[in-house]
Amino acid sequence: MAIAAVERIDVEAILRDERAALTLHQVRAEHQAELVKERVNAANELAKANDKLAELGRQAEAANNASLVKRIYVRLGLLGSIAAVVAACVFFPVLIPIFGQLLGWLVSKVPKLAGALGVVSKSAFDSVVKGVGAVRTSLKERASTSDRLLGDTEMLKLVDDELLKSTDASDRKLIESRRAVLAV
Repeated sequence: MAIAAVERIDVEAILRDERAALTLHQVRAEHQAELVKERVNAANELAKANDKLAELGRQAEAANNASLVKRIYVRLGLLGSIAAVVAACVFFPVLIPIFGQLLGWLVSKVPKLAGALGVVSKSAFDSVVKGVGAVRTSLKERASTSDRLLGDTEMLKLVDDELLKSTDASDRKLIESRRAVLAV
């Protein structure tokens, strides 16, 4: 028997002990008990969901804290390493060229570091200096033996040939990457 939500309780009929009114009141009481039970179940489920959510929050916070601690240790380790290198260079200046060579070697392996660090390897720099020196020597010899000046294409070919002779593959790779960055 369905009960309308807004149906009023007939108190007078219940007091007169009318069977229909008593049955209707009993059905209403049972329906009300079911609703209370559903509400209690819903409240229990909500409490369980809140507990689970709180536990997930604690786990996420623990993971975040572990990540934060790890990041702090890594940063402190990097800072300590840099401080150790600086201290070693201050107390043992003989290490400066060794660290410079190491940095130059690293730049020759990863040419993009040349722009980021502002450092090139000694061999790459020496190769370019030798190539430019060979071009200058060749130009001086031609100037002393010939009255004819070199054209732009001949000059460019001479520079390219001398640099090609004086540099190796890693130096050329470094030169090309720097040319691209500097747009020359």
